Amino acid sequence: METSRNAVLSARERNRLDIFCGDLKDANFPSHFFDVLTMWHVLEHIPYPIQLLAEVKRVMKNGGLLFISVPDIESIQAKVCKGKWFHMDPPRHLYQYSPGTLNAILERGGFKIMKVSHSSVEYDAFGWFQSILNMLLPEMNIPYYWLNGRIKRVDSHRNSKGFGWYLKKVWAGGIILISIIPVSILSILLTCLCGIFKSGGSLSVWCTQNGKEDIIDSSAY
Repeated sequence: METSRNAVLSARERNRLDIFCGDLKDANFPSHFFDVLTMWHVLEHIPYPIQLLAEVKRVMKNGGLLFISVPDIESIQAKVCKGKWFHMDPPRHLYQYSPGTLNAILERGGFKIMKVSHSSVEYDAFGWFQSILNMLLPEMNIPYYWLNGRIKRVDSHRNSKGFGWYLKKVWAGGIILISIIPVSILSILLTCLCGIFKSGGSLSVWCTQNGKEDIIDSSAY
């Protein structure tokens, strides 16, 4: 399930995946339908998270499991990198969560946290890598855009490419080539260190229903 039409079309064309385009409520699943639901770096993109959690609780079986992973705004990575933090990502990330705010919103939605993880090898290591480069490069998230092809789409819409534009690209490419190995090593070391102190860039929780009646009315949002 994916709300981005472009992402759905890409997944269908490239990987021939059967993906529903829309939000969970639009899918109209029957009540108590799923054993497990996952929201892997989804909640920070949702404008009405309480409404989504209400629908999740409706379609989840009694005793089911909900897994959520979000960027951690109170992590060492976020505090060190600040506005250059890769996972800040406005305007796509509408909200940023801390352990306290995530727990509060889950309790309000009728869930209780059973297990917490403060590290993610994939998201933490690349988060450090990209955030450090963001502090060195003239534009944000250049390696990330290169990896997923977005840099080509952005450049294709620019009619005028003067000397300054080419100079900036050469500068960025040079910095990346020179720093890619040391920044990668540093990112791995910082990921391990933050994992030890339970302050990785990602926060993951495993939840079950708290057994209480729904605290909110999803139709009100």
